[in-house]
Amino acid sequence: MLKLSDLSHFKPKDLYQAVGIHYIMQNPYCILGDDMGLGKSFQWTAAMLKLQGPSAICCPAYLRGTWKAELEKICKREEDIRNIHITSYSKSKDFEDLLLTHNIKKVGFDEAHYLKNIKAQRTDNILGALENVSMDRITLMSGTPIKNRIPEWYTLLTIIHYHLGTDFLEKFPNEWVFSEYFCKKKTFRLKKGHGRQITTYYGVRNRAELLSYIRPIMLRRLAKDVLDLAEPKHLYVDADVSQIYDEELKKAFETGKDTKAKRLSALSKVGFTANHVKSILETGDKAVMFTCHPEAAYQMKEKLKKFKFECITGDVPVEKRQPIVDRLQNGELDGLLCSIDASSTGYTMTAANHVVLNDEPYVVGTIAQAIARTNRIGQEKPVFVHHIGGSKIDTQINKALVSKMKDLERGM
Repeated sequence: MLKLSDLSHFKPKDLYQAVGIHYIMQNPYCILGDDMGLGKSFQWTAAMLKLQGPSAICCPAYLRGTWKAELEKICKREEDIRNIHITSYSKSKDFEDLLLTHNIKKVGFDEAHYLKNIKAQRTDNILGALENVSMDRITLMSGTPIKNRIPEWYTLLTIIHYHLGTDFLEKFPNEWVFSEYFCKKKTFRLKKGHGRQITTYYGVRNRAELLSYIRPIMLRRLAKDVLDLAEPKHLYVDADVSQIYDEELKKAFETGKDTKAKRLSALSKVGFTANHVKSILETGDKAVMFTCHPEAAYQMKEKLKKFKFECITGDVPVEKRQPIVDRLQNGELDGLLCSIDASSTGYTMTAANHVVLNDEPYVVGTIAQAIARTNRIGQEKPVFVHHIGGSKIDTQINKALVSKMKDLERGM
């Protein structure tokens, strides 16, 4: 077997990356659940280089360019770059053809939580391909394997345990059985006395047994444990501008749905958040602001026009997003204004050490991903996370989300 130094421009960063490469090579069907920023893409690529032969990486569409650039930086030989085929979840209907055309037996799934919804078409396409094509290796990669609820484990565990041939699918033939066994549940009707009955699953039950299916197939290291990084410090700031939305915000938090009131609350905080960002810049630090609503980012850019800020939202073409991040990293910008769905994964923003959450998604894994854009390899300062609450209720919700984020880690 060729040495990694013959194949890669990079070498493992400290022992934990060497351990990760070895783990992937020794465990053909596994989950690499390392915290965001620990170099999962390098570890998987290094393992594929050492194993040689054709392989494929499946990632969100907006990360295809990032993966292409990473492979070009990592691989010494053009033939190795050509041997790693990049595809995306949006092209899942062609996934089986890709595997067959190039005789691919080794595949990695980046941001594997994209497969959490077993009813989604992309998940169905991927599962069908993995069932129809004999696979030698499958690596699922995500710093947030579950983003909000324990049932999100089901698809990932199904993929791995199906190929390992364990009793998992016999005991849990569908997501409903899995959820009933490992979660608490709450049933209610949309309208009192009548209307559609809704059952929601929350929390965790039978945790030891759940972990018995997870721990043997997953390698997970936290940034705080392997890097010289302090835990991010969470600061809760009450803007006191949006009390009129309190009742609707509580309903949105309970259901996990984005609502008109949540959007209006976000927009009502823009002026306060812009002034808060200005106070950060006065210290000489840089800031990245996240919002669920692109219009809030653009409104904030107008209020910060005396400073050098750029926006990354869904309106910005995928191929233009990384160059914007590069300008931040190169010191050309004071910060970024981002919609969280367009920029919370796949990018390194360590030039900034302040994360300002103007408003927050009620999926806690997404919040964790956003924070990890700055709190990762290369960060030289303590990271501060500013949770902007429009009212005391909004701030209470923000605190509950951080608490839930910590609780979710217990299910891993």
